[in-house]
Amino acid sequence: MRKITTKKLEKLLHEPESEYLDFKEDYSDKNKNCALIKDILSMANSRTKQKDRFLIFGVTDGGVVCGVKASDRRKKQADIIDLLHNAVINKNLELKLYTLFHGSGEIDILHLHVEDLSEQPYFLKKGCSDGHEEKGERLLAGILYERVGDTNRPIVDDIRLDEIYRRRFGLDRTPLERCHIYLKNKGGWQYGYNEKNALYFYYTQHPEFTILLPADKEHETYEDPWANNFFDPAVARRQVMFVKYHSTILQTFVGVWSDGGKYLTVSPERWYWEDQKSGNHYFAYYFLNDSIRSILNNMIQEVYTKKTNVQSLFFQSFPSAISAGRAFRKDLMREQRKYMYFYPEHGKYRSINGYQRIQ
Repeated sequence: MRKITTKKLEKLLHEPESEYLDFKEDYSDKNKNCALIKDILSMANSRTKQKDRFLIFGVTDGGVVCGVKASDRRKKQADIIDLLHNAVINKNLELKLYTLFHGSGEIDILHLHVEDLSEQPYFLKKGCSDGHEEKGERLLAGILYERVGDTNRPIVDDIRLDEIYRRRFGLDRTPLERCHIYLKNKGGWQYGYNEKNALYFYYTQHPEFTILLPADKEHETYEDPWANNFFDPAVARRQVMFVKYHSTILQTFVGVWSDGGKYLTVSPERWYWEDQKSGNHYFAYYFLNDSIRSILNNMIQEVYTKKTNVQSLFFQSFPSAISAGRAFRKDLMREQRKYMYFYPEHGKYRSINGYQRIQ
């Protein structure tokens, strides 16, 4: 999580308070921390789609900079983390506290980051109170607070609570979207063999989500050159993979058994390029970041194959096919060889990596 720039700060100072922006003239009294905890929880539970949310200290409600006063009220990041830890928040919250200078004053920015709304809700597992004063803040365990507009309030609406928890458990998503989420939790998957002796993977918390690898009676070969670049010269075999929800097939992928059947992977994306100067044809292989193909493969490596050294040798991850192509072309043209490439020579494929042919 990066600090915001002074340009971004100026933009925020000209915005009204909102579900992701709260101005504070100063920190609350040292013995009145519940108010700050409520501000943090409310901001974290806000339904805004803005991932970055800000509590800015040293600014009036109208956006006028007054500067944070030097006193024992002022907090450090460690103080905020300890405060939330001692209050027993239900999960860790990504945050950073830092100072920016504006004019002659200092502004403290408590920067929260909520990557996805499915990370909500945030709440206290035990109550806290600012003492017995009538005006002291008191927070109850298990009660959800959220920021609506420029106001923090408890969530008492059944519809809103249902919305939060359905999103939390992925029940507002399609089965394929849920499977995408579950595949990221690699430790939640196990594998076994069904009554037809076919290998399959299942998600332990929701075993209706499975990855089925039916037996291939034809033993169809897989021809891409990377798959035969192993110590065991046995021909690589093609393997169909069904991503299933109950009996419904959500998506189908091609898997590959290589290295004599010891290494299982999902077939990667393929890049092809013809060098006009030399006439050579180059192939490289990669995955797209956060694609279901990529995270399915990562799960299989963790749960079943456990050959990540081979995995990292052959396949890189890129945000898009365009960025992959640019990286491969640039690397080849400069002869840096950061990636592995395959090219045909004398009726067979050769591989190059790091200025050196390895086959």
